[in-house]
Amino acid sequence: MSIKIFLGNLNFELSERELTDYLTPYGLDGEVTIVRDPHSGRSRGFAYAAVHDEKAILDLDGAPLNGRRLHVKRARTQRGGLR
Repeated sequence: MSIKIFLGNLNFELSERELTDYLTPYGLDGEVTIVRDPHSGRSRGFAYAAVHDEKAILDLDGAPLNGRRLHVKRARTQRGGLR
């Protein structure tokens, strides 16, 4: 079963491809979605992804990526489902 995670404090220039490549060794399970401003298309500095194991949260939280330290936690549920 996959665990949906929230990844914050992302570099605004980071692409989905770069983040996917970075997360793959941590057990990425599916797509990575960087949340973007609907008007400008610019990254809002956070993303969601699914991983195989809760250990990925511990390994990734505080890890450096493109000059920033990631903030990673389990994604909260919203309106009865996972985001």
